Amino acid sequence: MLKRNQILLQDWQEEYLKFASQNYDISISEAARILINVGAISCICALFPKYKPKVSTKTIAEHSRQLERGKLSEQKFYKMISTIAFEARKATEFRMAQNKK
Repeated sequence: MLKRNQILLQDWQEEYLKFASQNYDISISEAARILINVGAISCICALFPKYKPKVSTKTIAEHSRQLERGKLSEQKFYKMISTIAFEARKATEFRMAQNKK
């Protein structure tokens, strides 16, 4: 479920979200969610090397390159977004469980 939140961004952050949304033909909100998810996966993997997501940041970057070059179908793009969201959720659940120990 999506929830509405207001956040304050630096100018450069807003510019990058606009750039990403235009470059990938997605909304600014979707671009923000993707970047937050990728960031969560990256940080949690760095904090907990034993945590291994099913999708790596290297794979995410390669899919992004393919999309920019027009070599990734829209269907595969949305599947990738779904996979990233799922993996980010698993990573954050793992991280929060580690905090309880």
